[in-house]
Amino acid sequence: MDKHKLRGMPVLPAPAWMTRAASAAKLRRNDIELWYADVEQVDDITILRVYERSKLIGGIADRETYRVFLDVPHREYLSQEPAIKPPRCWREGRLDNVLARSDIYNAPYFSIEPGHVEKGYSPYLSFDGNGENLLRAALGPLEDFETWGLRIYRWQDEILSERRRKRHEKELEPVNALMAKVPELPENFAEWICTEGIARFDYAIYTPPKGKKTTDMQCTRCGAKMQVDVRVHHPVKDKPGICPACGRSITWKTVTSKLNRTGRYWGWDEPWYTAIIQKMGEGLVIRYFATDVEFAFKDGKVVQRKCTYWEVARDVFRENGRGPWSCEYYEKIRYKNQGNVRWAPAVGEYKTLKAFLYTDNLPDVLRGTIWQYSGVKELQEHARPHRIMLNQYLRAYPQNPYLEYFSKMGLTRLVKDALLSCAWSDTGRADEIFDTGATKPAGILRVLPQDVKTLVRHNGGSTMLEVMQNAVLRGIRLSEDEMFHFMDLFGSRDDKLNSVFAGDVELDIHKLLKYFRKQADKYFDKDKWNRRYTKAEALLSYEQSLWKDWRDYLGWIERFMPECLTDEYYILPPDLPKAHDRLMQMALEQKEKEAAERRRKQEEAVNRILSEMKETGGIGMQARGLMIRLPKDAGEIRREGELQHHCVATYIDRVERHETLILFVRKVEDPDTPFYTMEWKDGKVAQCRGMRNADMTPEVKAFVSAFERKMQKKDQEAGRQRVRVTA
Repeated sequence: MDKHKLRGMPVLPAPAWMTRAASAAKLRRNDIELWYADVEQVDDITILRVYERSKLIGGIADRETYRVFLDVPHREYLSQEPAIKPPRCWREGRLDNVLARSDIYNAPYFSIEPGHVEKGYSPYLSFDGNGENLLRAALGPLEDFETWGLRIYRWQDEILSERRRKRHEKELEPVNALMAKVPELPENFAEWICTEGIARFDYAIYTPPKGKKTTDMQCTRCGAKMQVDVRVHHPVKDKPGICPACGRSITWKTVTSKLNRTGRYWGWDEPWYTAIIQKMGEGLVIRYFATDVEFAFKDGKVVQRKCTYWEVARDVFRENGRGPWSCEYYEKIRYKNQGNVRWAPAVGEYKTLKAFLYTDNLPDVLRGTIWQYSGVKELQEHARPHRIMLNQYLRAYPQNPYLEYFSKMGLTRLVKDALLSCAWSDTGRADEIFDTGATKPAGILRVLPQDVKTLVRHNGGSTMLEVMQNAVLRGIRLSEDEMFHFMDLFGSRDDKLNSVFAGDVELDIHKLLKYFRKQADKYFDKDKWNRRYTKAEALLSYEQSLWKDWRDYLGWIERFMPECLTDEYYILPPDLPKAHDRLMQMALEQKEKEAAERRRKQEEAVNRILSEMKETGGIGMQARGLMIRLPKDAGEIRREGELQHHCVATYIDRVERHETLILFVRKVEDPDTPFYTMEWKDGKVAQCRGMRNADMTPEVKAFVSAFERKMQKKDQEAGRQRVRVTA
């Protein structure tokens, strides 16, 4: 369409039929018919001159509000606002978007046309007979319960969808070509997902024993039903275990546990993703599948386990100019919220940080690549039935080949912790934790060889490693029990170790750990033991509380008895709770003395200020049975807050600093009973509150306003007097 030619079209007032119809519609149907359109045909272009009903009724429709141009043969449309200057006059939106704002409501307004409940309503449009005939000739007859506004909307929406589809096809053409190279899945992959891939959902359902030595159990993996000895298998809800029938790892669940997830993606458990690595040309592709499990029950027993899965995301590793290997992410989504679900660049719809990996094909897939000896297969086997951080591991391995050691030794927790803390990112933070130049595990981990065995035996993570590294640096040798005890009390932070050895007396860490355990055993109150926790957990919680008390106790020793810091008897008292309480009482008494002395000095300063103001005069007023007076002293301000139940007592320090002034509003016949409390600041009334911060009554407000005017007038007069004296 020629915009220059269309812009030159004359501006026309509304025709007579339109004004008559709008006035009649207002009387008949009130605010339903918002827009009226006059239609004309110029060559191949159908022109709609649209007028707003409010202007038609008001007699100010001297020009059309909008012009809509429909070029049906060439499938184009365009809209124009004649009242707006040319740079902003063209609109390429659909009819419903152009007419969405009304002068009546000054807000988006969409009318609902009778008979339609689908998306795509246009504001109600009215035409005369000639206009409808022209539209019928251009767009064809109406169908079913269509209106002409809805017909125009649908025609424009078809054009918009076609344009969008062409644009998306052009954008996604490289993605479609890349996805076409993805190979077929292995024949046994579906069977693997429904057996090994969902091993996390292998449950052993048991009946709570309630004091019995045996209980009934059913394994959802092998289907075995049997009685098990509670003392041997120790069934605890949501804890891992081993099925006595098939020997596989299971999770204990009671008969009342909820096994089925409530949502396909997000339910009571996070989504479970399985993955497979395949060769794709010269690169690799990781395919992620969202997997769900449903259980069928009959008579309280599981009779069927159904597995469903669908592919949701892909990571493509390939060589390009940006580096030796790059990773591109794709998801199966509704691209830009339009059209069908298709493969497109990822937008974060699926959180595939961790996935359970199919390992049968890994030797063939990784052969000849930089990941041939990465240990990713061993990492998944050691982590079973849990998932691994697959994408991060493959990206980190080329710069950190020693990850192979950790994976093959079974240090899955250490790998996970390090990847989550970005230890193996491109910034090179791995050097802060590991000796990247070493060739043996002990050297890489910066610990002793026997510590490596301990790490492997307990599948230690970053916390255990940092405790070992700090102990090596300080020449401390911790037993396994002491190491776990230290981790439970202090974690792995280096400042905790420093705090233990700070001061004039160097405490032995072995003695300190024994001391806290002995104190906890000695003073643990069984009557306050929450039975939801084991005794060991309750004792540990009490030890952690004692550690915090001991730190406070050392601070008070340093403050009140510094000479005792060289005596171990005072550093580790035989009765820590009693010693702590004794010094805490001393600290409280000292604090009260300091507060009392500070309050005394403050009251003296405030009393001096109030006394000086009484001598100079100038504050005081009586009218309408009310009066204003100064407090007698700081104590009266504090009592005022207590009796009135507000916070005026906290303003005493501001009075002391000459930042504000507190005044009392009293009744003349009862000047000593609190009524209202006023804050005078910067030459005006900042606030005036009654009982429980009540607002002023009209009488009090008028009195306070009169007082404010009087004080301001007095300040102005004092200012003029100072000017005369200076002159």
